[in-house]
Amino acid sequence: MSIFYFFEGYYGEPDTKGNRTVFKLQGLNDKSPYNQLTYQDLKSKYESAFTRLNESVLRAFIVKQLKPEGRSSIYHIFERLNTGVLNL
Repeated sequence: MSIFYFFEGYYGEPDTKGNRTVFKLQGLNDKSPYNQLTYQDLKSKYESAFTRLNESVLRAFIVKQLKPEGRSSIYHIFERLNTGVLNL
């Protein structure tokens, strides 16, 4: 959903007044040229990075727990996938 929200330009669902939070890249190194940029900012300031992002392939897996009830298995899968070098 984060990538969808970034492309859309807004994060999350509208509040009761219909306002939405603008989605800007955060948590990057302060020296990164992409820090605090929106998708539209990326398009206007860094065309090559914008094109590269749009031409990238995104692989996603949808995990749905059918039995037993609850989400315990999904959390176990995430925990196993998240034991690599970089924590999610």
